[in-house]
Amino acid sequence: MKNQPPKLSAFKPKKAFLALAAMALLSALSSCGGSEKQTEGPGGAAVTVTPVIQKTIPQYVEYVAQTEAPVSVEIRARVEGFVQQIAFKEGSDVKEGDLLFVIDPKPYEEKLARTKGKVAEEEANYLRAHQDVERYRPLAKIKAIPLRDFDNALALEKNAEAAVEAAKADMRGAELDVGYCTIKAPASGRIGSTPVRVGSLVGKGEPTLLATISNTDQIWVSFGISEVEYLQFRKKRAEREAKQAAETQAAETQASQPQYKIEMLLADGTIHPHPGRVNFADRTIDPKTGTLRVRVEFPNPQNILKPGQFARIRVLLEEHPNALVVPVRSVQEIQGTYSVMIVGADNKVAFRPVKPGLKFGGAWVINEGVTAGEKVIVEGLQKVKEGMIVQAKEVPFPEETAKPETSP
Repeated sequence: MKNQPPKLSAFKPKKAFLALAAMALLSALSSCGGSEKQTEGPGGAAVTVTPVIQKTIPQYVEYVAQTEAPVSVEIRARVEGFVQQIAFKEGSDVKEGDLLFVIDPKPYEEKLARTKGKVAEEEANYLRAHQDVERYRPLAKIKAIPLRDFDNALALEKNAEAAVEAAKADMRGAELDVGYCTIKAPASGRIGSTPVRVGSLVGKGEPTLLATISNTDQIWVSFGISEVEYLQFRKKRAEREAKQAAETQAAETQASQPQYKIEMLLADGTIHPHPGRVNFADRTIDPKTGTLRVRVEFPNPQNILKPGQFARIRVLLEEHPNALVVPVRSVQEIQGTYSVMIVGADNKVAFRPVKPGLKFGGAWVINEGVTAGEKVIVEGLQKVKEGMIVQAKEVPFPEETAKPETSP
């Protein structure tokens, strides 16, 4: 009984289970490997490439600014009274000298009449005093009258003369008040809305604002540039002037040519059709903000621009000719190191370290590492590595790179 062999039936289910598990694992590994090969395809991974292009790239800097009118005149009531007439349409164009408002002039006309009467009265008093002096003068010479009487007559004449001048001053003031009742446009431009209506009392205690006239044939835009940017502008301007002098250009031509191309980008993305020019730079840098205030003037012949609009001022610093450009998405960055993947004529992938420069809308200038015409991978970078054979589909360089990315 001790030498009886073990029963084999007890081990058969365990062995069968292990065999089935091994077959299932092999099947799973086989299916995974087949799926990977199917993704890559018979000729390697599918990627999208685009050529490295060579073009002139403009370098801009942008500033957020707000427009203002060079001429903006506030019309205020200079006398107290009731508005009798409003002679313009709100929002219309007016010319210098056009009638705008009439304030009831009757109280001031009555005052003017009284001052005119006072002038006549004082002139009569002066005439009588002057005649007394002239009558006393020969008598005083022969001492027919006391000298004191003649001196009194002279003093009365002086007082009467001063009274005439005071009365005339009051009359001129009354004439001004009557003139202030009729308000005319002091400048040509577009007049805004008015807060008053016919019958409104204005000028009581303060010069009431009646309307504002703005001339927008030219438009001003002010913004601040940093101290570093100011120094860069000065340096580039000096370099440009030196280059012009070396080319023996006339001084008049230098003065007429703008140092920088300045454009205005409106809220809807369009560019104002007329370039601007700097007409003012402040004398000092603001110590609180560290910026220098600069003002640019733009022609506005069709009055498209209105005061108070927000816009972006774009200044062309310089142009980089024959720059090599690739799409931004083709550049990989790892710990400050930049690289691209090149697909050669044999469809083999090559790793290429690069030195990028300026970044523009959807594109990047490459200073070192690529040549014009080479194909860089823009889609499928995660599937490739050095030396791999790929299926490359070439697409044109993205059109959006024509719009430069600007600095705020």
